[in-house]
Amino acid sequence: MYVEEISFKSVATHLEGYFVGLMSLTDTKMFSSWRYWVAMKYGIWDCAWSWSRTIRSSVDTDDEAIAMLPILFKEFIEKYRTSSDLKIEEEHMSFNYRKNT
Repeated sequence: MYVEEISFKSVATHLEGYFVGLMSLTDTKMFSSWRYWVAMKYGIWDCAWSWSRTIRSSVDTDDEAIAMLPILFKEFIEKYRTSSDLKIEEEHMSFNYRKNT
């Protein structure tokens, strides 16, 4: 993947565009659950926060956040294989999130 500026925000923006393109060209809705899964993984839900902000807030540097992405995607895909969009969204709705301060 090429991004002009090496930052987590650039990588996340690139991936977001990839998700939208993939979902518009195929019948997969897999990445529509990504945001909910990330929120549950970190126990943080704020409708004003993107999935990238949630991940970035959990580490100290952009490099650490970028390094986490392959690990997180692997976990997400494993979860998605045993679940579905609907089940992940239902789990998200009943998840007991901590409050952001």
